[in-house]
Amino acid sequence: MNLLLKEGSLALFAWNPKYSVGVELFDDQHKRLFSLLNQLHDGMRSGHSKTILHAVLLELNTYVEEHFSEEEAAMAFHCYSGLAAHRDEHDKLRAQVQSFLKKCEAGELTLNVEIVNFVLEWLTVHIMKTDKEYSYVLGTLSVETVLAGWTPPTQGHARRHAALQKGKHPINTEAQLLR
Repeated sequence: MNLLLKEGSLALFAWNPKYSVGVELFDDQHKRLFSLLNQLHDGMRSGHSKTILHAVLLELNTYVEEHFSEEEAAMAFHCYSGLAAHRDEHDKLRAQVQSFLKKCEAGELTLNVEIVNFVLEWLTVHIMKTDKEYSYVLGTLSVETVLAGWTPPTQGHARRHAALQKGKHPINTEAQLLR
């Protein structure tokens, strides 16, 4: 399923430079989270919440595995002292996404304010507080330096990284992310 924001959709949550963690790769990944949050909101508004919820939760589950693995690997390689606490927070977010997905697949969950608030809190608390804490270590490094010396945990990483280097987001275009 294509999870791009559709023409005419209202982006309730827009990326702002204040959300930047100083690492372009991770900022681009965080923009994807904004897009997913807007899709949940659009699904609630349009009456397509059941279809949208499952698709977004599947994508969110993939997102957390890829993004968290990449963040944690970069933090470990660069000896970030807050890695253990950061990983614990990631584990809680992973568990919540997997719980939502299981409930959705069992027909026990509908798109509601609780899910939108979960993702919104993720943006405002995790990114704005926890992720910002690694900025002082990783934020001054280029993408190449952040990625240097560690093997990406996912096969798709090289393809995504190449697209990002060319100024293209592999999931969504910049215009769609910033709507």
